[in-house]
Amino acid sequence: MILSLAMGACPREEPPSATAAAQSLALDWTLIAAEVHPPPIDTAVVITLDGVRWQEIFQGVERDRAERAGLPATAVVPASELMPNLHWLATTRGAALGAPNAGVIAASGPAFVSLPGYRELFSGQASEDCLDNDCAAIARPTLVDELAARQRRLGDVAVFASWPTVRRAASAEPERVVLSAGRAATNHRALVAATPELEALLEAGDAASARPGYGDYRPDAKTAALALAYLRHHEPRFLFLGLGDTDEYAHQDDYRGYLAALREADRVIGEVAIQLAALSARGTSTLLVVTTDHGRNHAFTEHGRAWPESSRIWLVAAGDPIAARGRVASPRPRRLADVTATLRALLPQRAELDARPDGSVLGELFVPPPPSALAFHSSPRPQSP
Repeated sequence: MILSLAMGACPREEPPSATAAAQSLALDWTLIAAEVHPPPIDTAVVITLDGVRWQEIFQGVERDRAERAGLPATAVVPASELMPNLHWLATTRGAALGAPNAGVIAASGPAFVSLPGYRELFSGQASEDCLDNDCAAIARPTLVDELAARQRRLGDVAVFASWPTVRRAASAEPERVVLSAGRAATNHRALVAATPELEALLEAGDAASARPGYGDYRPDAKTAALALAYLRHHEPRFLFLGLGDTDEYAHQDDYRGYLAALREADRVIGEVAIQLAALSARGTSTLLVVTTDHGRNHAFTEHGRAWPESSRIWLVAAGDPIAARGRVASPRPRRLADVTATLRALLPQRAELDARPDGSVLGELFVPPPPSALAFHSSPRPQSP
């Protein structure tokens, strides 16, 4: 499902002098962000696209890599065509961080791999005590735990993920939340499978092949279908959806598969946005955040401590409290922990559970844009079907 057809031409970098001037003005403007106090929201959905580079999000398909993958010239498209829903949201309903020449948002590390990244995102603290994907389950309360402590009913806080190890980052008290990560384990299964549709989707995920992953990995198509149905039926206050096919294909140096997974993720983003728009129409204030746990190295296939460039990530946020403005220049380097701090500011929770917050609110997301604000497209043109 596409919310709006691709708009405009392939993004181009401005000449250095023009870019520097625009960025300087935008940075001056975003200094106001420190004083911004965004209004609370009722419902938030966070979607992560595991290991997705900023290049595809802001620049589109990489020509050289596409040629090496045997893709036709027509496959080399700008970012607005690769992920039209995400870009429509960023330009008409929200904002994006991490674009070229607009400041950096990054995982804190020091190990730029998935489990430390997810631990930082869920807890709001740099994961200095977890340096690989074999760490034990997180012991300190996370944002999920804080929200679960005040949920109206069991199931109001839900986590769905393709990669099973996400469960070790999401919650210190997983029995209090709906948590379905991978094929092998789903908390509160009867609640998740509350309707024949949900039960069938859960069973289909259990029976699926792990491809493109391995072990108990559940492919994105099965994870997303289950999460979308859960969102529609249960209307949770907070839902996390972790998609992982992109990282699996990238590790296999399968650029064709990586791009296909990105397109499918964009379809899911569109479906979530439609459901949230329906809630907003009924008076429920909503927020959608799309980001990643880490980036990739220059060679594309790897990430981690040995490749500091793989710390760089990106973020798109859209919804009722966000000032629609496309690319946003951040006033200082940003981190995954700032995403958590922002969600904490928007979603009332028991803040005393978090004794050592590391992040700060992404105030630049809530500041109305000045005339010089950067945008995804130089001249957006909605296209008819």
